Amino acid sequence: MTPCLLIVSWLFFLTLQPVNAQHERAYMILWVTPESELTIKGRTNMNTFNCTYTDPLTDTVWVEIEKNSNIYRLQNTSVDLRVDAFDCGGKIINKDFRKLLKHKEFGTITVQFQSFEPYTGHADNRLGSIMTEFELVGRTKLHPIDIIKTGNTGSENYYGITGLDITQFDLKPPTKLLGVVKVDKNIEVEFNLYVVIIEPLQDIGPK
Repeated sequence: MTPCLLIVSWLFFLTLQPVNAQHERAYMILWVTPESELTIKGRTNMNTFNCTYTDPLTDTVWVEIEKNSNIYRLQNTSVDLRVDAFDCGGKIINKDFRKLLKHKEFGTITVQFQSFEPYTGHADNRLGSIMTEFELVGRTKLHPIDIIKTGNTGSENYYGITGLDITQFDLKPPTKLLGVVKVDKNIEVEFNLYVVIIEPLQDIGPK
């Protein structure tokens, strides 16, 4: 499954909050447009840096869901993001980023979205939270991603962000210039995705 297919899968769950499918199994067809982005953000004691995923995220995808109580379960949603497809803005910082993530030994970051829980409060734009498993350098951690819908002008814009502590993956934040520049242990994983609904939610009945 490509990164786009995985991202579209969880975007589909975001649209389900107001839906009451009779059989609680349904499908829809979505298109993720080329404007969509995936970024890892970090900072040092002197500045910040952004590492943007450069492989294409655009695609048209048919997706299916099943509802279990108030939780929407995902299956077969594991995807590998190539470490060397992240561009941090320069050769030196790209090299440091790949070295930090042990690129030669572990060439990918694996992400698996496990479930989506709709938000039941009154915030207009907050849709819910996706429980996500991140695997870096062979270590896995579960972490929620809060999802916000930020637009509806022909295409729908979904924004998701979560923070990760790289030391939980047994990674040591690097230092530069004999310790003068120190990288913070906390990073942010950010999705900014633009989606066009080609075919809206359709009930497909029980298994």
